[in-house]
Formats: sequence, structure tokens, C-alpha cells
Amino acid sequence: MIVRAGLVASLVLAILTPAAANAANPGEIRQVAITAPEGRLAMLVSPTPVIRTDASDSVAVVRIDNPSHLAERVQLRANDYVLDAAGLPQPAPAGYELGSASWYQFEEADFQLAPGTSRDIRISVVPPATAGAGDHSASLDVTVRAATPASATGEGASLETVLLVRERLEHRIPGAHPLTPDLRLDATVDGTTVHFAAAVTNPGNTVLSYQTAATLPTLQLFDTSPWADPSGAARTLDPRGYYVPPQSERLASFDWLDGPLLASYRAVYTLPPFDGLPAVTAETTFTVVNLPVLIGIALGALGLVALMIWATVRRRRSRRSAAA
Repeated sequence: MIVRAGLVASLVLAILTPAAANAANPGEIRQVAITAPEGRLAMLVSPTPVIRTDASDSVAVVRIDNPSHLAERVQLRANDYVLDAAGLPQPAPAGYELGSASWYQFEEADFQLAPGTSRDIRISVVPPATAGAGDHSASLDVTVRAATPASATGEGASLETVLLVRERLEHRIPGAHPLTPDLRLDATVDGTTVHFAAAVTNPGNTVLSYQTAATLPTLQLFDTSPWADPSGAARTLDPRGYYVPPQSERLASFDWLDGPLLASYRAVYTLPPFDGLPAVTAETTFTVVNLPVLIGIALGALGLVALMIWATVRRRRSRRSAAA
């Protein structure tokens, strides 16, 4: 069974890779992998693609696959969402106004998918006349339910497994106007752990996506301690990428765990060029001072000095006693 699952996963990955690479081109089929063999639900194999449409192409097609041996019930729904601290889409709170879930209509939103079959679902976008220019985001939530018969579970009862796959939907209305983001960077020190916090504000009406290999932010540390080697190369950390919706702020935090006991640094955080916008940098300075460890080292050194003095005094007394 394991070999069979691996073969099917490889086939699904080979099919998904071209689709994910062209995810930004509207009108193409996006393929969503739902289950693995033997009816066991699997994770989405491909990188999360963006299903994007614009005013000239307001229809997208999503292909749902069922490579398992069980019939499945598939439900599709568009939802508004917000990003959590890990950059993952979560349901938006009541009254959220930046989404566009109500614009999306499905050719079929609730259907049964036979084993080993697939179905192409057309998604049309009908924005209201009052919709503002730029990018509008929602999420495509694909819920799959598969019931494994009691004879297969061996537990005397059927077992239903539910999987939710969430993809990002974007629709661009003419008048898109990207603006250079505002970037702030702060650093706080806890012992030898440095906590960085970057805040990116997007003043434009288009999405800023710093998630692919070509657009990942970089964080460089320059040692400014008096004893540092001025010719030494900067240390580069690897912060996480994220995406910033229009007219919103995105916070990113990451830690440097192996800081020195005592040193001063200048940190430079850079957002690379994106969507015709120039690169943006922000910097901050901080000093790593691990007081508990330094105090421990100092006390240890004082103890060692005291022990040496005590040994010296004792040796001199012994010599005087011997001479007397």
C-alpha cells in the first residue's frame, strides 16, 4: 500500500507542477489533489496557487481529483479570510469589508465524485458596480468527506474523514495602483536570543506578495562591536515570506537564537523589488548582553582568583613555618 501511495503521489505532483507554475494566468485549469489511495485523505501536494482573474477574464476553472477507491462528497465555497501570524488564511471576523467572497459563483458547489474520477468546476466572478479598483481577495474552501466502510476499518462502524483545502482567490479590477510599502524593523534581546519584528504597510490597492524564492525578504546582521573585524562578511538570516493585502499591515516576527554573549549589531531588513516597485530597506541597532552568563563568568573568575590568592598565602605560611 505504501508503494502504491508513493506512486500516486508522484503522479499527482507531476501533474500539479505545471499548473502551479502558471497559477497567475487566468482561464487555465488549477488542479487540486484531495485524497490518497485506500481512501485516506492527503495534504495538498502542490504549492498553494493563486486562482486569479481580472476584468477581461472573469472565469476560472478548478479541477478536483479523487484518486482514491471511495466515493467522496465535495463542497465548494468562497469565504472572506484574514491571515494569521503564520501567514495562513483563516475565516474573517464578522463585518470584514476587504473580502469579495460574495462575488464568486460556482457551476456546481455540492456534488459526489466517484472513485478515480475528476471534475472541472467553473468559477465565475461578478463584482458589483461599486467595487473599488485594484486587487480583491477571498478564499476557495474545498471540503471533502469520505466514509470508509466498517469492513475496511475493522472497528464495526464506518469512519468519515473530512479534509479542507483552502486556496486563494484574487480578482483585479482596472485601476490597480501599487505603491511602495512602508517598512519598520525592531529588535529586542532576551539573553542571547534576539527577537526581530518587521511591520510592512501596504498603502496601495494591489497585493504585495513576498513569498516566492525571488521575492523573499533578507535580513543581514553587521557586527559593529569595537573588536569586530571590519572586513568580515555580514551574517544573513532567512526570515519567512508573507503577503500583504491592499490597505493593510502585515507583521512578521522571527528569532536569532545563537547570538553572542556580548556584541553590538546593525540589522538591515530588505524587501526586494516587486510589481514594478523598488526595493525597500529598514534597519535597527541592538546590543546583545547576556547578563546572567556574564555575571556567572565574572563570579567564576573572581572565585578562581580568590582560590589562587588563598593557595599563595597558604604556601608562604608553610614556608615561614618550615624556616622557623
